[in-house]
Amino acid sequence: MKRLNSISRAEFNGRRLRAFLLMALLFGLLLWSVRAFETNLFRSAFVSGYLLIAVVVFLAAFNLRKWLSFLPQIGSAAVWMQCHIYAGLFSGLIFALHVSWRIPDGGFETLLAGLFAATFLSGCYGLLITRILPAKLASLREQVIYEHIPTLRHQLVLAARDLMSKVSETNDSLQRFFVNRVARFLVAPRSLMFAMQPSNRECRRLVSEIAAMDRYLSPEDREVSRSLMQIVREKDDLDYHWAIQSRLKYWLFVHIGLTISLLVCAGLHVVMAHAFSGGIR
Repeated sequence: MKRLNSISRAEFNGRRLRAFLLMALLFGLLLWSVRAFETNLFRSAFVSGYLLIAVVVFLAAFNLRKWLSFLPQIGSAAVWMQCHIYAGLFSGLIFALHVSWRIPDGGFETLLAGLFAATFLSGCYGLLITRILPAKLASLREQVIYEHIPTLRHQLVLAARDLMSKVSETNDSLQRFFVNRVARFLVAPRSLMFAMQPSNRECRRLVSEIAAMDRYLSPEDREVSRSLMQIVREKDDLDYHWAIQSRLKYWLFVHIGLTISLLVCAGLHVVMAHAFSGGIR
C-alpha cells in the first residue's frame, strides 16, 4: 500500500510538472506572438485580449460540462477540472500581459480589472477549500446531506425534549441546566465566527458541565444525562457540517456570479476597444 501511494504521488507530481511546463511554453509562445505583432505595427493588446476572453469562456464552460455529464465523449469531470485549474492560472498571466503588468487607470478598465481579480482570487480560494474541507468532513462520525441538516436539527430538539420528560421530578438541576443552556444550544443559530472558523469548544464545555452533574443525579437520571451529551455532540456535528458545506456551496455561487459579470463587462470592453481604437491596426 505504501509503495502504491508513493507511485501515485510520483505520478501526480509528474503530471503537475508537465502542466506547468506546458503553461510556460504557451506563455512563451504568447510573448513571442505579442512581440511579432508589435514589430509589424499591430495592436498586441487585441491578441492578448481575445485570448483572455477565449480562456474565460472555456473556464465558464466547465459548468456546462456538469449539465452534459451524460455525454461520455466530452471527457471526464476529473480531466475538465484539471484543465479548469491550469487554464485559470494561465489566465492570470494573460491578464497581466494584457494590462502591460500595471494597474489600469481608466474607470471602466479598473472595474474590469477588479472583476477579473475577484474572479481569479475566488477561484484560487475555491481550489484551496475544495482540497482541505472535504477531508475535514470525512473525519466526522456521520456524513449528512446539506439539505437534510434543518430536519435533523429539529429531530434532535424533539429527541432532547422527550428525553428530559424522563427526568425525575425531585431532581430539577438537570432540568434547569437544559432550559438555560442546552435548549438554547440546540435551537439558536451558531455565530458568524463559528461559520467562519467552526470548532467544538462550546460542545466540549456543555458536555463537561453535564458530566460534572453526575454526582448529583440518580442512576436513571445519569442515563438521561449521557443521552443528552450524545445529542449535544450530534448537534455540534450537524453545525460543523453546515458551516463547512455552506462555505463550499456559497463560494461556488459567488464564483459563478463573478464569472458571468466578467464576461458581460469583457464583451462591452471589446465593443469599446474596437469603437474607439480603430481596430487591431
